[in-house]
Amino acid sequence: NLHWTSCKLASAVCVLFSYNKSSVIYQKIPKRWYLLCFCSYAVGQLIWDIQTLVGYSDFPSPSDFFYLWLGPCLVMALIEEIRFFQLPNATYKIIFLDTLSLSLASLTLVLALYLPKQGETSQFALFVLISYPFSLLIVVNFFLIIIPSLKLVFSRNLFWFLLASIFTALSWMRWNLLALNGVTTDGDWLNVGFSVSILIAAMSCSSWQLKKSESEMWKRLCENFLHLLPMLNVVISSLAVIFVFVYRDKFEIHHELTIVGAFLVILMAVIRQSQLLKEREQLLIAQRLLNNAIYESTNALAKSEKNFRSMFEDMPIGIVNLSIDGYFLDVNQSFCKFVGYSSEELMNLTF
Repeated sequence: NLHWTSCKLASAVCVLFSYNKSSVIYQKIPKRWYLLCFCSYAVGQLIWDIQTLVGYSDFPSPSDFFYLWLGPCLVMALIEEIRFFQLPNATYKIIFLDTLSLSLASLTLVLALYLPKQGETSQFALFVLISYPFSLLIVVNFFLIIIPSLKLVFSRNLFWFLLASIFTALSWMRWNLLALNGVTTDGDWLNVGFSVSILIAAMSCSSWQLKKSESEMWKRLCENFLHLLPMLNVVISSLAVIFVFVYRDKFEIHHELTIVGAFLVILMAVIRQSQLLKEREQLLIAQRLLNNAIYESTNALAKSEKNFRSMFEDMPIGIVNLSIDGYFLDVNQSFCKFVGYSSEELMNLTF
C-alpha cells in the first residue's frame, strides 16, 4: 500500500501544481476535472489503507466509489479540452456517437471475456465489476475518437496517457476478478502497474497541449480510421457473441446482455455508415456544384475576353500596352497601321 498511496498522492499534487500554473480560463476548466479525478483516486486509496488496517476485505468496498470517479472525470476533462476548438454541433454529435458505439462494442467483449465464470456473485457486486472496465475504457475510447476527429498531433504525452489508461483499465479488471475470488496479489506486477500507470497518466494530462496536426498524411490516416470504425465495432461485437457462446457460464443474463449489446452496436454502425454515405453524397453534390460554377465562370470569362478582344481590335484609334521598361505587350490593328509594323514585329521592339 505504500507505493500505491505515495504515487496516487503524487499524481494529485502533480495535477494541483499544473492547475495553479494555468493562467487562462480555458486551461483551468479541464484542469479542475483532472484535479477532482486524481484527488478522488487518492482519497479512495486512503480509504483502502484504512480498510487494510482494520481488515475489511469485502467486495465491493467503500473505496470503489472514489476509484470509479476516475473514468467520468477524465471524460469531462477531455470534453472541456475539445471545447477550445469550437467545433460545430454536428461534429460533437458524431464524436459522441462514435464514442458510444465503440464503448458499447468494448463492453460486449468485456461481458463475454471478463465476467467471472464461477463463484457466487451478487447483483450489486456484478454491477461494480462491470462499472470498472466501462468507466475506464470509455476514456480510452473517447480518446481514440477525438484524436482522429480533430486531427490532433499524436505527441509523446498523448501516447503515454493512452497507454497508461489502457493499462489501468486492464489491471483493475484483473484485480477485481482476483479479489472477487478471494485471491491476493501482493507484490506482483499488478501492484506496480497501479502506481506507475496512474502517475504517468497524471503527468501526461498535466503537461500536454492539444493542437491540430498540419500533416496531410496524418489527416488521411485519421479519415480512413473514422471510415473503418463502424466495421471495427461490428467485428468486436461479433467476436463477443462468438466468445459468449463458446465459453458459456451459468449466468444466462451475460448471454442476453451481450447479444443485446451487439445488436445495438450493429444498429449504431448502420446509422453511422449511413451518415458517412450521406456526408459523401453531400460532398459529391458540393463538388459537382463547384465544378459547374467553375465551368460557367470559365465560359463567362472566355466570352468576356472574346468581346473585349473584338472591341480592342476594332477601335479606330491606336491602342498600345507597354511594360514598365518600354516593351510592347499588346497592340491593336489601328496602331499597327499607324506605325507601319505588324504586331509580331512590334513585340520584339521597345517604345
